[in-house]
Amino acid sequence: MARTTSGMMMSLGTVNMWGFSPAFDLLDRVEQVSQQEDTMPVNLLLIGPGDIRHALHTVARRRRTATKDGALRPIHIYVYERSVETLARHLLLWAIAQDWDIPLRQRCNTFLEVFGNALVQERTASYIEEKSKELMELLHYERGWLADQVDLSHLKMKTRDELVDTFRSWSTKVHFDVVKLRDHRLRHYYEVRYDYRDNLIDWDYTMNLKKIENASVIHIRQFRQWRNTGIAFEFGDQVYSEPNRSMAAYTEARKKHHGSVLCRGLWTDIVVGPYVSFGVDCEKTNKYAEQLFEIHNKGTGVEQNRHNTAEVAVYNVLSSLYEVETGERYQMRKAHDVYSGIGESDLEKSDAKPSERPNQEEEEEKESNKLTKIEEVREDDEDGDDSAERRK
Repeated sequence: MARTTSGMMMSLGTVNMWGFSPAFDLLDRVEQVSQQEDTMPVNLLLIGPGDIRHALHTVARRRRTATKDGALRPIHIYVYERSVETLARHLLLWAIAQDWDIPLRQRCNTFLEVFGNALVQERTASYIEEKSKELMELLHYERGWLADQVDLSHLKMKTRDELVDTFRSWSTKVHFDVVKLRDHRLRHYYEVRYDYRDNLIDWDYTMNLKKIENASVIHIRQFRQWRNTGIAFEFGDQVYSEPNRSMAAYTEARKKHHGSVLCRGLWTDIVVGPYVSFGVDCEKTNKYAEQLFEIHNKGTGVEQNRHNTAEVAVYNVLSSLYEVETGERYQMRKAHDVYSGIGESDLEKSDAKPSERPNQEEEEEKESNKLTKIEEVREDDEDGDDSAERRK
């Protein structure tokens, strides 16, 4: 197992595909300005955020800062990323979030699937390819429905060409064996302890991850599954068999007798996971949202979270998408049902317009349109914290 500082840093990845802090509203960090400056744009710079969580959160809550007459200050969010593949993912996730042709629930699930899963559904892989063509249209001609929201004028021509190459690599015809590539990363990380990786995962979970505030909502089963398979978010009985090509990236490597070369592979984080960005904190708009962090058997040593990180992530993303679209805060209407805040009209839209969803057969759409109830995961049959502490 990697024990050196450089080894641990390599396990976090050389190309970030998600962040390691919860999303927050950037405008909360902006000091109050005088009335004369109310019409001036707010310029915000994000350096290496890894994903669009802060930008999405800020845009979603923008209407909350409106003046009494309803006026809103313009917001300019500038993003700097070292890797062009990460920047391409920003554009992809933003395109998914703003694709209003897809019902809210389906859009939220697709967003999280593309965001955190190394393997996606076949229809999602086709959807990514479809979006890549739209993004190439945006790059080439600066037109399309995203042109009013995204300004690419500050990019160098070299960066634009690299973005086009990245979007082309998202075609379903391009080979990307993410399972094999991820296994190579895991074997390099665990070294001689590869066969005992489940014990090491339990140790990392208990001694490191759970010490993060509210991180106990990340269930050990979810964390172990992601560490072993790369699948962080599952919805219903869907099959995740296609590689998530948006996670492919190039990094510098050294080849014998050839010096420095660029190597394509899976170079993102393999130890922490994508849960922290959306899945460990949320705005508690009512008692139902507070119950997402409800803990049973407090003080007994066998505490159990009533809900899990996938439900919190769904609630957060759904809240942002809902507020962007309606201008109103998302509120759950039923206990323990993160989708209950979607209005009846939205549900009717889900049933009425299946053809506008990403490449689904009619029967698949009818099934996936049913409200997905994320299964409760219990720790009753798990080894729990005690077993993890015995393993090292």
